[in-house]
Amino acid sequence: MLASSFKPCVLIPCFNHGKFLSGTLESLEYLNLPCLVVDDGSTDGSAQLISKLPERFSWVQILLRSKNGGKGKAIKDGVDELTKQGFTHVLQVDADGQHDSSVAPLFLKLGKENPNDLISGLPVYDESVPKSRKYGRKITQFWVALETRSLSIKDSMCGFRLYNLRTLKQLFNSETVGLGMDFDIEVLVRLYWRGVNFRYIPIKVTYSSGGVSHFEPLRDNWKISKMHTRLFLESLVRTRKQDALPSHWARIQERKGFLGFRFLLWVYKNTGRKVFHAFLAPVASVFWLTGSEQRKASQNFLKKVKEQRDSRDLPTVSLSSFRHFLSFGDAILDRLSAWAETWEMGRDFEFADEQSEKLMKSEKGQKGKLLLVSHLGMVEAGRAIAQKEKRAVVNALVFLDNSPRVTTLMEQMNENSSDRLIPVTEIDMATVMLLEEKISRGEWVAIAADRVPVSGDKGRTVRVNFLGEKASFPIGPFVLASLLGCEVEVVFAIRRGPKMIFEVKHFADRVSIPRSQRKQALEKYVSQYAAMLEDEAIRYPLSWFNFYDFWRQD
Repeated sequence: MLASSFKPCVLIPCFNHGKFLSGTLESLEYLNLPCLVVDDGSTDGSAQLISKLPERFSWVQILLRSKNGGKGKAIKDGVDELTKQGFTHVLQVDADGQHDSSVAPLFLKLGKENPNDLISGLPVYDESVPKSRKYGRKITQFWVALETRSLSIKDSMCGFRLYNLRTLKQLFNSETVGLGMDFDIEVLVRLYWRGVNFRYIPIKVTYSSGGVSHFEPLRDNWKISKMHTRLFLESLVRTRKQDALPSHWARIQERKGFLGFRFLLWVYKNTGRKVFHAFLAPVASVFWLTGSEQRKASQNFLKKVKEQRDSRDLPTVSLSSFRHFLSFGDAILDRLSAWAETWEMGRDFEFADEQSEKLMKSEKGQKGKLLLVSHLGMVEAGRAIAQKEKRAVVNALVFLDNSPRVTTLMEQMNENSSDRLIPVTEIDMATVMLLEEKISRGEWVAIAADRVPVSGDKGRTVRVNFLGEKASFPIGPFVLASLLGCEVEVVFAIRRGPKMIFEVKHFADRVSIPRSQRKQALEKYVSQYAAMLEDEAIRYPLSWFNFYDFWRQD
């Protein structure tokens, strides 16, 4: 059963497609979702056929428009009606049945996990597609890329989409969107400008020989041409709103420019780290100048650190967001080179103290450990060293969707870098059982404890003090620790000059979360971890790599 915060409905705009509608509804019946069919003033008798549909499909309701206003107008009226009825999302489906509706559950699953994103079909055509449609889409994609200055919109004409009703309603209330064949294209461009992220699911599209097309080449091509002209002129003065919707770390995609970083890697391999740093500055400058959201997040974080350093009377250090970006470029190099090179104890890395080295030893026959890691420093280097030196088998729970190019580079540097990676978006019981087996074999499991869950933070986070203000931390790692019943350590890997320093702190022999005191226990453990992280962040602020609004409450 879908959660109350995700209440979807099917919306089908229809004009003179009455004879196809029964087949379309039959293909959607298995979803067990309510459906609203909007007849947009059909003139071929479809209205009479449509009005009788609820007799056969009890889950269908009808909205009849007396006059044809275009697909956009039908969808707008449908959005108004469904918003009044309390629905949160709408699966828009074309009435003609050209799309393979068997993939609809994937749209709903992805929409539930990413409620603020727009989920669109990415058409997969067979030989039935008319050439005019195929080439027309390519021309449209060219204009859309020009208008958005991006290739993020992979298809702008597919009529199978999952919209967030609130987002769509806000757009309709504040901007004018085309009502005819231009609607599907324009609504995506304007949503992109408003900061909405798009996700795509491949969907088969079949054009039946008896299909009815309402596309009038002269009239509709003129409308679409006018729309593209208007959007292009607007794009010259518009920039994409980065903060239109809550900025979740998992939605911040990897920045472009890794061709440049490949060049930097070549420089490093052939000339060394000093020359690498000379070339890194201009590359970091581009990222710093163009990454407004990341730059603001960096400046906000460094401001909080400075206030804490002043209050603790620590030595003055030069803190700037540009140096912060340079440090991140250096950290990516460490992440990659740790796998590609043979680092040696004493020369390339060392432990902060005897306690850290002792905690990072795996004894044969002992139960495994859970390692709480973070995005402060580059703990990935620690996993590489542990795996190469056979100190321990370290399994890492990771989210790979927003950094595919770095992951690819790591695999090219060392094909074993992806060994022991466990991709997850959320921890379910199957994952817990897998990890229990690994822990029982003496293997270690690493999990980041400083980022809220990918699938949303409602009921899955605790807000605790961090750098003078409340911030959200996930409860998942601590619940996992209690289920695994093993020893827990906190690990940091910080570059200090020419060496990587590993600092390991004991967190708990075992995490216990009694059901009767669940909230208090979780707050205690999360606060304990946040205090450890805060101490490191104040000591090594330029090694903090959470480039998003860490304190935002959404």
